[in-house]
Amino acid sequence: MSEEKREQKNNKILIIGVSIFSAFFFFLWIFNFQRLIFTDNDLASNNEDQTWQSIQDEFSEGFMQMNQAWEEAQRSQILLESEEFIDSFKSKIEEENNNLEPLPQAQETEVAEDEIENEIIRSTDHCPKYVNCMPTYDELPEDFCVVPPGCEDITLKVY
Repeated sequence: MSEEKREQKNNKILIIGVSIFSAFFFFLWIFNFQRLIFTDNDLASNNEDQTWQSIQDEFSEGFMQMNQAWEEAQRSQILLESEEFIDSFKSKIEEENNNLEPLPQAQETEVAEDEIENEIIRSTDHCPKYVNCMPTYDELPEDFCVVPPGCEDITLKVY
């Protein structure tokens, strides 16, 4: 009888084990099924949000294109009006220029410009051709690459 009791005990353990595993898998299936249902709803609402967003994007893009076309039409009208104004303004200026006589000061300004140019060339004679900007061990960073005032466009920095 001990064999029969052992066999019955093993059968009870087997039935209990199979029942526990079955219950465990059943709860997992219900949990997974629940996730599938709620995930589909979330996906549907996500899809609706994406659809609404795409509709809004298309509408705003169309609206922007319409505004650009309107602004372009206004610009072309303004350009036509401004071209007419410019043409009339040019003709008035040409008439006034034809009526004017050349001023004697024009020759004097050319001479003055030449004198100023020569003065600038003479004032830049003190500028060095290059400044050594290579840092060394004993110099401070502010001291080693200084271009004299007025020589910024003339003196080259050498590294």
